[in-house]
Amino acid sequence: MNHQQEDSEVRIAAFAMVMKCNPSSSLLAVQKQLNQENDLEFKTFVVRYLKNYLHRREPGYQQRLALIFVII
Repeated sequence: MNHQQEDSEVRIAAFAMVMKCNPSSSLLAVQKQLNQENDLEFKTFVVRYLKNYLHRREPGYQQRLALIFVII
């Protein structure tokens, strides 16, 4: 996910796996990454993913919601 020289598809898959495994701890890293991101395809996917993520009602939802609003 953090290796900008990788193809967008590889980075998108890595991001999706990280978010499925441990989303709460990953959100701050995602914020830092997006601030430095040049790959529009990857950045667009991440923002769309986070917007969709807001609609899920799971444990820890309120904490993630606050972090996502800071990111996007």
